[in-house]
Amino acid sequence: MLHRTLWRSIVKGGWVLLALAWPVLVGAAHPSACSGLSTNRMLPDARLCRSRLLPATSGTPAEGVAALLASAGEAMQGARDAEAERLLDCADAVVDDMGSGAEVLRAAVSRQRGVLDYRRERLPQAMRRFECAAAWSRAAQDTDGTARALNNLGSAQRRIGDFRGALGSLTESLALRRAQGGSSNAVLNNIADVYRALGERETALRYYQQALQASRATGDGVEAAHVLESMAEVTLDAGHPVQAAAWLRQALHDYQQAGNRVYALRVHDGLIRVALAQGDVGAARDWQEAALALAHSWSLPLPAALQLQVARVQRADGRLAQARMQLESALAALADRDPVEVDLLKELAAVQGASGEVTAANATLERANERALAQARAQHDQRLDWMRVRFEAEEERRLQAAAPPSQGRAVGPVAALLAITLAVLVAFVLRRRLRRRRAPTCPTPVKPPLPAAPRPAVAPPPPPEAPVGVPRQADPQAFRSELVALMLASVEAWERCTGSSRLELAERSRLWRVNVDDGRLRARALERYLSVARLPRQPRWRSVVRTAYYVLAQCPALDAASRQQLQAGVDGVLAHARSTALQAEAGA
Repeated sequence: MLHRTLWRSIVKGGWVLLALAWPVLVGAAHPSACSGLSTNRMLPDARLCRSRLLPATSGTPAEGVAALLASAGEAMQGARDAEAERLLDCADAVVDDMGSGAEVLRAAVSRQRGVLDYRRERLPQAMRRFECAAAWSRAAQDTDGTARALNNLGSAQRRIGDFRGALGSLTESLALRRAQGGSSNAVLNNIADVYRALGERETALRYYQQALQASRATGDGVEAAHVLESMAEVTLDAGHPVQAAAWLRQALHDYQQAGNRVYALRVHDGLIRVALAQGDVGAARDWQEAALALAHSWSLPLPAALQLQVARVQRADGRLAQARMQLESALAALADRDPVEVDLLKELAAVQGASGEVTAANATLERANERALAQARAQHDQRLDWMRVRFEAEEERRLQAAAPPSQGRAVGPVAALLAITLAVLVAFVLRRRLRRRRAPTCPTPVKPPLPAAPRPAVAPPPPPEAPVGVPRQADPQAFRSELVALMLASVEAWERCTGSSRLELAERSRLWRVNVDDGRLRARALERYLSVARLPRQPRWRSVVRTAYYVLAQCPALDAASRQQLQAGVDGVLAHARSTALQAEAGA
């Protein structure tokens, strides 16, 4: 009894041991795990790239890559993302043609690709590229490149709500910046943004103050003005409009001194908001007129946030029709998933309510709530995608750790000991299971592996009984057809009762693995059970039965006919499983 108890404890604790060994086996990001990340399609020929895009460049390949990256940056600034991607493909091709020893250039291209993904709101893919850029920079001992990639990574992690990861990346970037004596104002500003999102205003202001001092020390007046804007927003949210107004005026002066009219126009948004918070509609009107005059003089488009404040001034003045036109124009020109959309809809509802259109105001508020919920779900999906991307990366690093020394990095003695222990345990478990399968089974009827679900009032007719002592012949093809039919019925019932997709069923039930395929989530394992032709040779029929039971449990409002169909399918699969077991026993 003692050795059996000890064996059960070892088997049950195997996953605990694996969890303890995992951080050692994974370690930090390694460049070899990023070798296939450069692009997800065929790269162009490096010679064609040099001849077509760099005809005047007669320098080294590194100079050509630098020129391609500069051109890609200019294309992104001009919102020509497709052109930027073609240039980055060529940069990747040139770097691959250089072979080994080009880690610094690989890091630069990966970071630029991450910036492009960041612009396209593909945050999980951007973060993966930033991670690999940091890994290649570390391999090349490029401290500046590592710090820049980690800063980008932390900014993207903040966007998806991974504040703990963001603080870790940004803190490491700050330490590298300070160690080399470089500028740290951008990193400090990003750290302050994280604490601001966490609601820790005092800590955020402390980091903003450090970022302001660092910006002024380097003579970067535009960055200092940007920090002043952020500080003003934090203090205004805390209920201190006087201090916020002083910082915003200083930021406006700095932007005017630098000749940056776009940012100067943006500051008027905060100044109007401060005036309205103080109840000074006249001052808010003055700032509004100054903003409109600046935009008209230089043909500048009004930002959506500024249009929101203009509409609030118009509503305070009683100009409801103008306020509605302003808001509807801003909503029509708004980019997809812009966070200002919810505030614009709420202000439109307030204008409609002030006009006496109660029904329209309620409908607009409902739309605003739906958009807020959609934005929260999008952020949750991005976090989920990032976790799955991280999981795939960790799988690659685990394979690299388990590879021979000539193919991957060496594994430390502690990791090697843990890995050997795990291998012995797994081999022992597999051998024990193989012996149990080969051993003769007990002649008692096989019980279903799952708890019985509530049956419908009218049970399906039982299958015809075989003669006593003779097991019913199991038809493998019929069994496979019944499995597919049961899975199709389960998916159909799930989609009908919940309104969600099969991907949601796989994720919530935790019975089927969900993978990231070219930036999209796919439940490939589940999809293989929706067709007899794609069904595995040895199907996991228990997972199919558990899926049906999960749908029955999660869909209490399912109609009686559908519940009866699912239960009949479960009974049929279990009957085939029993027949197969009895047939194997009779054959033995």
